[in-house]
Amino acid sequence: MSVVGNNRVGIPIVLLHDAEGSVISVETKKGEIIRGLLFEAEDMMNLYIKKAIITGPKPGAKRKVEQIYIRGTEITFIVLPEMLRHAPMFSKYHAVICFCNTKKLNISCGHNIIVIILSILT
Repeated sequence: MSVVGNNRVGIPIVLLHDAEGSVISVETKKGEIIRGLLFEAEDMMNLYIKKAIITGPKPGAKRKVEQIYIRGTEITFIVLPEMLRHAPMFSKYHAVICFCNTKKLNISCGHNIIVIILSILT
């Protein structure tokens, strides 16, 4: 579902672009946790992070790097800033979420996007 015209990108990608300039945490397939300033996010979820701290999969393994490029296929999990909870793109889905909440439907009441939004807004 496109939320920014004909660019054919969905809400997760738009959220990443909105998070540019904020501090995020990324978990990779190797088990590393990378925390730093998101400088640029691409549509394929490739991330360019500056002033990053990499915590390795081994306990106590920690290093600082000035910049790092993470390929989207290596990402397992991304923690975004709390301020994105009130992003304007969610206002369009507010009525659907309220309907799901008032009818006491299961989390699987609609498309995957409803699940994402419900978990963010509640």
